[in-house]
Amino acid sequence: MSGGTLLLEAADLRKEFGAAAGATARALDGVSLRIHRGEAGAILGESGGGKSTLALVLARLLDPDSGSLVLHGPEGGAVDLRRLEGGALRRARRSIQLIFQDPGRALDPRQRVGDAIAEAYGAGAPRGVGALLERLGLDASIAERYPRELSGGEKQRICVARALAAEPELLILDEATASLDAGTRRLVLDVLRERQRAGCAILMITHEIGLARWFCSRAAVLYLGRIVEELPTSALRTGAALHPYTQALLAADDDRSEAPRTGSQRTAPADAREIPRGCRYRAFCLMPQIPSCATEAPYLESSPGDVHHRVACPVVLGRNP
Repeated sequence: MSGGTLLLEAADLRKEFGAAAGATARALDGVSLRIHRGEAGAILGESGGGKSTLALVLARLLDPDSGSLVLHGPEGGAVDLRRLEGGALRRARRSIQLIFQDPGRALDPRQRVGDAIAEAYGAGAPRGVGALLERLGLDASIAERYPRELSGGEKQRICVARALAAEPELLILDEATASLDAGTRRLVLDVLRERQRAGCAILMITHEIGLARWFCSRAAVLYLGRIVEELPTSALRTGAALHPYTQALLAADDDRSEAPRTGSQRTAPADAREIPRGCRYRAFCLMPQIPSCATEAPYLESSPGDVHHRVACPVVLGRNP
């Protein structure tokens, strides 16, 4: 992804989880990503592809098995988040806020929601809490309530307010607006857009291509723990996506009016415990295949004429068999 100055750089992140019968599931399998200040980007893909695991790792709420995660300062300094502990880690986490899809599990049921926001705000919290709640369409008096007294949409906006109160440099939303009604969702996205224009980077973890096209300028497509395509979201509008899996996602997207490009219509992720050799999507791909599809894992390469559009598929890049 590209934008302003570099903020967060992830390289070759890998994460496995134990599964039944001694098997392992590769949730992240060599993910590299660069996030810049003030940009709005998206991670696209279906459930089971590793999106939520990536969000947790980027926020240092989950340790990767290997790889690097470097936070760059505005003046050029950098720190390896994997090496931080204690107070240094807590301060770094303040710079990277993650909003989960389920607000009920993210809020302390014993704490008034206003106190939760105030903790993130610090100095000037009483006045700031009310103003932020009102900006998100909530009455300031809701600060005195407990999570059990709120609706799902209200709790989600409390989570948004708490994350914004910390004034993060990067805000990650893991399907955080999916359950909101249309009007509330637009209001929340408008507030997020204001923060983005003020310099906060926004990363949307989503399966909604329409949201990525509207809010974000760039997207990375994740399939079974690997990024298979990085592209400007304008390519999602014009049918210029190259990878067969991205094309399949577009074909399955109900609100896309343009006709999909020729390619596989199968979008269901395979089993992360049994990732095949070679291209992990080849069993579902309808494009003509070359021998290396079965033997070599493809890597991201720039497409002809656009160094910012990268795809992991030698076939669409015209590589010889």
